[in-house]
Amino acid sequence: MLGHSRRTFVALLIITAVSTLLYSRTLFTRHHDRNHSLTRRLMGVVRENQSSLLNQSQSSTSSQPSTSSQPNTSPGPWPTCTERRRLAFAKNHKVGGDTVRTIFDRFGYVRKLNFILPRSLVVSKMYPYQLHPKSYLPPPRNQAFDLLVYHTVYERARYREILPKDTVYLTIIREPLSHLKSTWNYYKLQKRFHIEDNREDPILTFLANPGKYDKRCGHGRHVPYCLTQNAMSADLGFPPRNKQAGRARM
Repeated sequence: MLGHSRRTFVALLIITAVSTLLYSRTLFTRHHDRNHSLTRRLMGVVRENQSSLLNQSQSSTSSQPSTSSQPNTSPGPWPTCTERRRLAFAKNHKVGGDTVRTIFDRFGYVRKLNFILPRSLVVSKMYPYQLHPKSYLPPPRNQAFDLLVYHTVYERARYREILPKDTVYLTIIREPLSHLKSTWNYYKLQKRFHIEDNREDPILTFLANPGKYDKRCGHGRHVPYCLTQNAMSADLGFPPRNKQAGRARM
């Protein structure tokens, strides 16, 4: 008796499962047919709209007078530029120069150009000694340099001795306050100048008396030659001693 009941229960389960599958397939088929029908109707509407727009465009074109005798006012071709492969990038500190340098690195690498490379491959090795011959590697034999993209102090005469005459010169100038903030954070000037934390912004504390904290230029090769006394002008070759005279004239 118990075995008969078990077989009956299993049979009911199988019938229920089969019925569920058949019903699900029926619903799926109906849903698919409905979506297919809706898709066909939408495509028909799209075709009708396209045909209507095309007819309108053709009728509008045919009704307008010919413009063949009128002057062509459409913009001409985009201006073209000539690729220059010799470049001197006077790289200032904290102006976004590393981002630009990586682009130039890729440009020169793909074209197999010759870079002025610092000895020992220390990127600050050539700074701030104005391209002294002992600070960079020589070019390949019987070849010239093509690109300079590392930190140096710009000196026109020295650059022109090393680089060919057709070299293009570029640099980046940053808004002074933004440059000061970037230099302040990157080189941790609050700690260097021993400015304590208080309710006032440490940069404002510094600006209230900058001569008290940054008394001189000449900080070595791993930081800008001048930290806050217009470091960009020092990187571009303006003598630091001229800053005080310029400030007096202003």
